Amino acid sequence: MKAVIISRGNEDPQIRELPVPVPDKGEVLIQVKHVLLTPEDLNVKELPLDEVVPGRFLTGEVVGTGHGVINFNTGDTVVVNPILNCGNCSYCYTQKEDLCSDPKILGKDIDGGLAEYIKVSEKNLVKLPLEISPQQGTFIPLLSDLLYFIPDSMTPGLTSITTINSIEGVIFTRLLLISGTIRNIIFSTSQRLRTFLKPDLRIMYTEETSAFSSMCAELGEHIDLGFEFTGDGSLLKLITKNISRGGTVYICKTVRDIPQEYNLLEEINSRMFVIKPGNFLSSQKRMKYSTKLLLTHALNTEDFITHVFSLEDLQKIKSILTKEPALTLVNF
Repeated sequence: MKAVIISRGNEDPQIRELPVPVPDKGEVLIQVKHVLLTPEDLNVKELPLDEVVPGRFLTGEVVGTGHGVINFNTGDTVVVNPILNCGNCSYCYTQKEDLCSDPKILGKDIDGGLAEYIKVSEKNLVKLPLEISPQQGTFIPLLSDLLYFIPDSMTPGLTSITTINSIEGVIFTRLLLISGTIRNIIFSTSQRLRTFLKPDLRIMYTEETSAFSSMCAELGEHIDLGFEFTGDGSLLKLITKNISRGGTVYICKTVRDIPQEYNLLEEINSRMFVIKPGNFLSSQKRMKYSTKLLLTHALNTEDFITHVFSLEDLQKIKSILTKEPALTLVNF
């Protein structure tokens, strides 16, 4: 089968011929139909393995099953939950899989979906409703990832501030509005992202630091939530300087390059805000809710796909994902 390989120390992904995987007990063999790629999927700088097949968000058709599989049959259209729990720790044994001590991420810690076939445990599969196309279905695991940062006790009427540098960040701001925020101030590091925001009186958007601070000042002490989606330490500082006393800040990416003069602990103590990594909703619940979002047409996925390619267009895919905010659909 054809598969894309990314390697540490090599910026160029390659297409290789690999054996078709054979499903073990409890596993399902899937013929991949569509993969949704973000710039993060081809990033080799923080790759934990020497090489891996990338691709976290995919849909496909069941073409084979291992021993003991009872919930899926040949011909089923499925979407894959990219968070793979170990199944062996005390949490997994007691049905608390989301506290798994050794989870793996598809396309990062284990081979992902940018290949003609992939095998996955049936526990990580969801049947795709007929009302959702396989192309749309690739957004279900992406939305599930983003829903991790929505407060699990979200109260309608809150105000939030968000820093973004990707289309995923734009989608997240849409999820905030769906969840009930009445005002969201967005700071972006890319003018390109403005084009993906629909006009909405609840959104204030800027690419200027001074304008962002002015917008926050207009709201006084009423900024309840902060979300940092870029990993930029200076933008984390921007959020924490503007969050209201007693607010909550979600750090959604590993932060780098924190300014030397900035003391996060001191800022927390003086402004009394809380920092959280995410909520406590299980990935299964988030996958189910993501499916409902698409069934109710709360999101139009076509608004966010920037390019559509085939696997043979690998170099074009790589070029686009490394040069601009993009969300690329690969069709097999």
